[in-house]
Parts: sequence; C-alpha cells; structure tokens
Amino acid sequence: MLSHAESYIEVSPADEETAARLAIAAGASLLRVEGVTYRREDVVEYSEVLYRADRYRFLIESRREPSGVVVPWRRGEARFVTEQ
Repeated sequence: MLSHAESYIEVSPADEETAARLAIAAGASLLRVEGVTYRREDVVEYSEVLYRADRYRFLIESRREPSGVVVPWRRGEARFVTEQ
C-alpha cells in the first residue's frame, strides 16, 4: 500500500532543448514539478514534469478532516487548470 507522496514545485529556466520542444525562448520560466511516491520508506515512483509558466495555473485544495488533520487534496484527486 502506498503510504505518502511528496510534490515539489519550483521555477526553473528552460534550457535550449526544452525551449525548442515547448516553443519558448531559452531561459524562459518553467514550472518544474518533482514528485516522489513512497511505500513506507521505499520510493516506488519518481516523476519530473515541466510546464510552461505562461500557460498553467495550479489549484491546491486543502481540507480539514473530521479528525482535525489538514489534507492538501481530496483523496484520489489531483487537478490542474489549463489556461488557453
């Protein structure tokens, strides 16, 4: 059973290859999302995704569970909003 996951979101400049693939200028700001999923203490999944900073808006929703614990999203949901 998966126990927890971590997501790190940071701004990163586009290198030449990434800029060409995304049709943006080299050095343009990207949102870099690095995700790590664990089963207990073992890493079972790693991901790194680059988003054009001028085209995305992320929604992070927090809720307080009846136990008083604040969770960053509804179980089973992760969403992002694409702006055209």
